[in-house]
Amino acid sequence: MDRNLIFSAVDTETTETAETTTETMVTGSFRPWPLAAALFLAVGIALAGLELSWLLALFVPFVVTLVVWYRGALWVIAALSLLVPLGFFRYTVWAGQPDPFAGRVGQTETLSGTTDGRYLRLDAPSGMRVVLSPQGVVGPGRVTVEGRWLEPTTKRNPGGFDYQTYLERRGVDGQFYVTDVVSQRPPVFSLKSRLQRGVTVGLGAEQAALLQAMTLGIRDDLGDLRDTFSRSGLAHLLALSGLHVGILAAALTLVFKGLGRWRYPVIMVLLVGFAFLVGLTPSIMRAVAMAVAALLFVWIGGGSIEAWSTLGLAAVATLLFYPAYLFDLSFQLSYLAVAGILLITPPLAERWVKIERRQLA
Repeated sequence: MDRNLIFSAVDTETTETAETTTETMVTGSFRPWPLAAALFLAVGIALAGLELSWLLALFVPFVVTLVVWYRGALWVIAALSLLVPLGFFRYTVWAGQPDPFAGRVGQTETLSGTTDGRYLRLDAPSGMRVVLSPQGVVGPGRVTVEGRWLEPTTKRNPGGFDYQTYLERRGVDGQFYVTDVVSQRPPVFSLKSRLQRGVTVGLGAEQAALLQAMTLGIRDDLGDLRDTFSRSGLAHLLALSGLHVGILAAALTLVFKGLGRWRYPVIMVLLVGFAFLVGLTPSIMRAVAMAVAALLFVWIGGGSIEAWSTLGLAAVATLLFYPAYLFDLSFQLSYLAVAGILLITPPLAERWVKIERRQLA
């Protein structure tokens, strides 16, 4: 079961052995409902994102229900089609959030709050987050800074990068250019800082920067290493995703083996905590959601794990939490990459196993 768990969190950076892959994909019974749910939810979000009428979001489940009634199909499909208006509603609510800093572009202000070195969580308005420019001007901890509000750049050319939308999709409310650091205090207790010191102790500068990037997602100190990985086509190894979550889940399974079946809820809680610790990027949310779904399935005695079902459940959970991620390139590539692996790996693994058996015969 533990090997199946690792496979459920796999992505472009890792694959299991051919025998384990074949066993996982063949023994798991295919359950299409999570994929159908993810598809209907995505359709509703897409309709809202394209600024189409809400009547169209209601028309889709109406048509699906008529088709189900006429063809005698399963009524669960008609029920799942109700996720179309739900997705439309979720995106509309997200897009309709008021801008707390509207009209402040160019104004000078003093801000106080807690920062990780890149984002500042403000004391007032409570919970609001802004990105600090230039990066590296302050370190993690409690800070008070002076500066002026900037307007994040939008897409200037077709297909160009829209930094403003990028920040909005990650729950960042504005961009603040720091001109003076009034005060700065290190955090009294920071789990991430403690872990950062723990994984880098005794290492050289480059080794420490690489390790903290691959374990905690801290890439501020990579320097020229970032360009080296990019030129070699290995930049994806620095992005926390299924590889890291799979290794963490396997390690935690061994650590808490003595708890028996109750180790699974403990690991689920720790994986969710890890996601919040390193940041809720699309790849991390997908990997953790898949791992949690697989662990939950094993815990309740559901038998073997079906990877397609966990992928669908992960998409539903992610889009309900962050509907705007549907239009995020990293979200799209993350799910398409895993879907490609799940499509290509089983036939290749079966062929490999057959060749190995013929050679041993």
